[in-house]
Amino acid sequence: WYNDDDSTTKPVIIFLAGFTGFSYMYNQFVDRLTDRFSIYVVEAYQQIIGPDRDATTDELMDLYTERIQSVIDHHTIAAISGVCYGGEHALYLAHRLYHDKAYKPVVVCLDGEVDRDITPEKNPVTRFPFFSEELNKHRTEQDDILLRTLPDFHYEGKVVSFVSSEFVDCYSYLDPNPSEYKIDCMKQFLASAPARWKNRYPDCEVIMFPTNHDLFWRTEPSLTMITDCFNRIGDELG
Repeated sequence: WYNDDDSTTKPVIIFLAGFTGFSYMYNQFVDRLTDRFSIYVVEAYQQIIGPDRDATTDELMDLYTERIQSVIDHHTIAAISGVCYGGEHALYLAHRLYHDKAYKPVVVCLDGEVDRDITPEKNPVTRFPFFSEELNKHRTEQDDILLRTLPDFHYEGKVVSFVSSEFVDCYSYLDPNPSEYKIDCMKQFLASAPARWKNRYPDCEVIMFPTNHDLFWRTEPSLTMITDCFNRIGDELG
């Protein structure tokens, strides 16, 4: 629990931190939601899986489900959400919950992707300078496993997708020498994001962030848009 405990009576937003630790990415907009919602956090998947093993996407979903089961059994869930990979995993987790229990939470995907092209030559390499080479190698291998094992699925519940409108090579400090081909691929992929979301989920609400993937979670217009979205979801709950 981020702001309450299991005795809360407020609607709950479950955030899957995804690729990046929760405190690094989420606090600036989550703090705007705590008057109305209780926030339940599932930390970055590398922490959930652990450093000494690998996991497929379905195995990761099993770990997530173990952590949130009592929350969804005993509380009103306003939404499941996450940034980037966290949003994509939130969508698949909601899909699994629906098929397991006919339970359809709203999913809010914050600048995540749908129908990714996972061709290695088209995607950035994520090597963090503050991690050892061994840890970077393990994280890269784990990310690759998750991407390759994400099943083809279609979620039947309500989906809201926020998409950044501007391209930035926000991986320059992680992948310092990306080829022009790779940069062009990332630009084209970003440009196609709204159409890909609408193709996969025709009823999806697509909202454009007026900034890029590296800045949306810390710029005022985007923070206001995120807050307004969750408040509308709260209004619909009554």
